[in-house]
Amino acid sequence: MTIFDFKEYFEKIIEIITTDGKTYKGKVTGFDDAIDTSSGQDEIELYIGDCYVSVDVPSIKSFKLISD
Repeated sequence: MTIFDFKEYFEKIIEIITTDGKTYKGKVTGFDDAIDTSSGQDEIELYIGDCYVSVDVPSIKSFKLISD
């Protein structure tokens, strides 16, 4: 999976399940290339509640659209 798989979901609400079983549900607000992240991995940024969360793309097991 790459950050390009998420481009069509920008500004939409998705649910992500990671390889370690964590679930994140929020609005896609941004993407970061591996070269720009401290983890060295591509990341997708979600707005969840009142904070932003970055998820490493390689750790994503699956995702689905919740709402447009």
